[in-house]
Amino acid sequence: MKGTKMANNQMNSTDFIFSYKADEYTNVDSFLSSHRLNAVEIQFLTALFGSNQGQKVPLNEKDGSGQRSLSRTVFDKNAPDMERNFGLITILNNQDVSYGDLLNKKAFQKNDDGRKFFELENVSEFYTSFLGGIESLNDLITEYGNNERDVFDGLFEYLTDDDNVEIIENVAKQVKIK
Repeated sequence: MKGTKMANNQMNSTDFIFSYKADEYTNVDSFLSSHRLNAVEIQFLTALFGSNQGQKVPLNEKDGSGQRSLSRTVFDKNAPDMERNFGLITILNNQDVSYGDLLNKKAFQKNDDGRKFFELENVSEFYTSFLGGIESLNDLITEYGNNERDVFDGLFEYLTDDDNVEIIENVAKQVKIK
């Protein structure tokens, strides 16, 4: 993994190379990007699926499905959005952690102490959830035969399910989002 030098108190991003559900992620990425979602949105949606289902896969997991790489340039060009997404997934995954510790020590962590990008808890939370969400998001897409309307109706139904809305409302209360 190669890194880029960033200013003090900022993320020092690296490419994310993974060997888990690589072919399935290629299908997810191809379908969603062909329907106007960008890389940040696709990665967040995939991580949200993993987080919602409590599916976290170790970053070094290999299943023989080939290899994919997520370029660090996505982070570098979209740092505020990616940092927000890292924080949101970390909050969703750690609702049992106190509000102060969660926000101040986990969700919006920077590598100002020299740790590697993927050693940061918020980055690790995001990408372990990302890997955990690949299969279920791919299943939703293939269930509807890659039909745009049906897939997006299925996504809407999934995201507005009562249990999912309740989780988001609980997080919003915790971080006082109005």
